[in-house]
Amino acid sequence: TDVPADCSVEIFEPFSFDTAAISYEGKIYTPTVTVKYGDETVTTKNKSFIVEKLGEYTVTYVFDLPKGKETYTTKVTCVDTVAPTIVAETPIAGKVEYGSTVTVPTFGVRDASGETITPTVAVYAGEVKDENLVAVENGQFTVDSYEKYVYLVTAEDSSGNKTADESFGFVVRQEGEFE
Repeated sequence: TDVPADCSVEIFEPFSFDTAAISYEGKIYTPTVTVKYGDETVTTKNKSFIVEKLGEYTVTYVFDLPKGKETYTTKVTCVDTVAPTIVAETPIAGKVEYGSTVTVPTFGVRDASGETITPTVAVYAGEVKDENLVAVENGQFTVDSYEKYVYLVTAEDSSGNKTADESFGFVVRQEGEFE
């Protein structure tokens, strides 16, 4: 009898369990297979299933052999190792007038887990360093520098996967500059 070993599978990927027992005489015994996620029975198709929820699945193989029933199990742990992605959901201006009030754009986070993740957004005037951090109040700030402004957006899912720092920016229109 050769059943798959315990393993980890990335969320939304398939797990296949094509297995059988072969007697010394060459007779093939195909097991009855059930898959559970907690108490929930998981639907299988073509000797596989898609791991759709983070956590542990139990695959149980029951072989009806001449000497009696033999049961084996495989633990399949669904993992999420892919970082979320950030998308701008509202437009980001390319150029802004000095002295204007800017509303911080809305950013969304997409993640394979399907969980709702709120990104962290920081605004910088110039290089991304602490002394250039811009004060944001009620989702707005005033452009008071001719430096390039940068929105630094980050997010982390419940599996601990962090986005790379995503930056989006705009420049301040110089005095006397026309569109």
